[in-house]
Formats: sequence, C-alpha cells, structure tokens
Amino acid sequence: MDFLNKVVAALLLAIAAGAVSWFFSTQKTRLKRHVGSKHIKLLENWGPLIGITVGLSAAGTYLYFENKPDTTWQTQARSDFARLTLPQAILKCREWPNSEVRYQAPLAFAWQPQALDWYVLEAADNAAMRHYSCDGTGITTGKRYERAMLKRAPLTNGRPSAALEQNLFDVYTSFSDAGVRALEVAEDPQTGQRVERRWLDSGAVQLSDEQAQMLPVLLDKVPVDFAVGPYPQRTAQDPINWSKRPDAAFALLDKYVQPGQRIGQLYIAQKQIQATVVGPVEVAAQPAAPFGVLNFDAYGVADQAAWVPTLAGVNTCQQGLALNELKALLAQEPKPINLLYAWFDCDRTQAHGDVGAWYLRDARTRQEHLPAGRH
Repeated sequence: MDFLNKVVAALLLAIAAGAVSWFFSTQKTRLKRHVGSKHIKLLENWGPLIGITVGLSAAGTYLYFENKPDTTWQTQARSDFARLTLPQAILKCREWPNSEVRYQAPLAFAWQPQALDWYVLEAADNAAMRHYSCDGTGITTGKRYERAMLKRAPLTNGRPSAALEQNLFDVYTSFSDAGVRALEVAEDPQTGQRVERRWLDSGAVQLSDEQAQMLPVLLDKVPVDFAVGPYPQRTAQDPINWSKRPDAAFALLDKYVQPGQRIGQLYIAQKQIQATVVGPVEVAAQPAAPFGVLNFDAYGVADQAAWVPTLAGVNTCQQGLALNELKALLAQEPKPINLLYAWFDCDRTQAHGDVGAWYLRDARTRQEHLPAGRH
C-alpha cells in the first residue's frame, strides 16, 4: 500500500469518526424525544467507537477496491491472443523478456487460439520434457512430463537424442492455419522427424503418419468436444519433497557417487539437493580438481551430466564420509516433524569440525537442531 492510499484511508477514518460525533452533538435534543435520555447516554458513550467502526469500514472498502488487481488488461490480452495465427502466437510468446526458454528448441508444442503450449529439455535429463504455456498475459511454467513418443518403440541407441535437428517453432513460422482449429507437433526421439496431429474446423482429425497415433495429447486445456480418447495422455512426473524423503535422496545420490568416493558437503532441502564429492575430479586438459559438485531439482534431475570440478567451499570436509556413513549419521539425529533442510559439513569452529556433522532446521519454527557440541 503506497503513501497516498494510507493518507486517503486515514482521512476516511477521521471524517467518519468526526461525522458521527457531530451528529450526536447536534441532534441530541431531537434524539431524546425518540429514544429517551438513558439511550442517549449510551449513544454518547459508544459514539466514538461507532465512528471508528464506520471509518474503518469505509477505509477498508476504499483500500479493497483501490488495490484490487486490475484484470481488465489480462482479459483484453487473452482476447487479442485468441485472434492471432500460429506464427503470430509464436512471435508474441517469444517477445516476453523474462522468458529463459523463448528461443530454446521445443521437443513438442500444441497450439489452439487460446494458448500456445510447448515442451523443452531441461538440465541433463533428455528423457523428459518441461511444459510451458503462453496465453498473451505471460509465460507459465508447468509440470515435467515423460518425453513425447518415448514409449512407441525401443530406442536403437538406448537413449533418446538430446540434440534437435531443427527448432519446431522456426519450422511453423509460415504455417497457414486456415481450417485448422488446433495443432499438436512433436519430434520423434529416434528419427528426429516431425509427427503431427491437426484438429480441423470440420471436426475431423488429420494425422501426419501412422506414428502420430502414439503422439500424446499435448494441449494443456483440451476443448470439451475434442475426441482425445484414442490417443495416449501425457505422463506426468511427480516432484519429490526430499526433506520428507531423505532415503530417496540417498538412493538418487547412490547412482552418481562412485565406489570409494566420499561426500565433503551435502544439502538436502524440500526441492533441491546439492552434493559435493571429495576428488580428485578429472578436468579435460587440466590438473584434477579437489572436489566436484552436482545440483538436483525436485524431480531428481542433475544440472549436469557429471560432477562439476570445483575448489573447496566454505566448511567443505577435506576427507568426507562415505554415502552409507552419511546416511547412518543422519538416521541418528532427532528430526523435526517439519524438516526444512538437512545440512552436512565440517564447521571447524565446532566440536565436529574434523569429521563433519548434520544440522537440521524446522520448517515451522525455523529453529535449528544442532548435534551435541555444536552451538
């Protein structure tokens, strides 16, 4: 609430309180005839409170309407967006300056006059795709889904290609949507070829080839009259709250920590894991680094394909502990009911500085739970 709104609200409060007091002082004689002296006395005693109550109501009403979000521009923006052709919609969504994905090549996309949905690779996971949507008011980040067409047939090389042969948005910048009510397109993970499904104004569905039968429904908001039954649905991936499931965090790390590697620092939060391993960590054409670091998101996806070489961070354990030792040490700690995060490091100002220790923070109270000897 800005200064002007505060001033106006205060004025409304003062005016209402003053008006009630003025009313009682000027109309006392007239009121006596109707309600009697006893009730007049009560009104005089409660008059200021009544005035304040009326003033607060007036000020609150003013502030509500003054600060109520103006959705007029959003309604107009969506209406304008619905009149755009597909090439114009792509251009419009790419204009948003805060979009980090506006020029990233989509694995798949879906268009209808009300919205443009698209799906891109994220981090080091090339078997999944992140959903983004644009409706003229901005870009919305959606869920992560299994990569389109991934289950249609066994992959010849065991993994889908991470590199796209072409940017699907660029391919459709000259698309004519005459007679097309909606469009869904995806890249085949094996061949890199485009697979397409068109929903026509006539009510018919036009498929690019046989493979399009396996194309999942990519429209995030499907029109009620679209017969999507014959086509597979997107397979959503559920995020994990690592703070509530530390065992799952250790199971994930077990896939990345090599036998003999030790952990020098570990941070397990609700939507993130950050791990530092004690090296040596190989660096191309350079001396090996003393440590390596990886970050994982709520879906368990690493930000890089391998440990990123790094120097020691603040309080990083020089020797570290094996993953199973770290897990056993955490199991001994009394955990808060609402764990916000668990942090392992070697704070050398504390009693556990040489070998490392866990400290935990409660999400509700924000209180830290420290091991014995730590303060």
